[in-house]
Amino acid sequence: MSASEFYQQFPYRNADDAYAFVEATAERNPESVLESLEIWGEKYPMFQIGSTKGELLDGVVRKTQPRVAVEIGSFHGKYAVRIARLIPKSS
Repeated sequence: MSASEFYQQFPYRNADDAYAFVEATAERNPESVLESLEIWGEKYPMFQIGSTKGELLDGVVRKTQPRVAVEIGSFHGKYAVRIARLIPKSS
């Protein structure tokens, strides 16, 4: 898809447009959602978070091994998805 086709199909009018893009492009799993949010951030740089911060967060979650987490101020929820995918499912 060309850049002009992308912007035509997925224009940015408000923050909720990112959710429409994720729903249209991501599979129902955390890695796919994160990948879609990365693509959105490449097209709309004001939403770009970058992998360095995400990798740092992943390291903290792996080190501390929380069973629950609350993420406040998540905007599009990218960090909430990153955290949730690393918390083991309870039995």
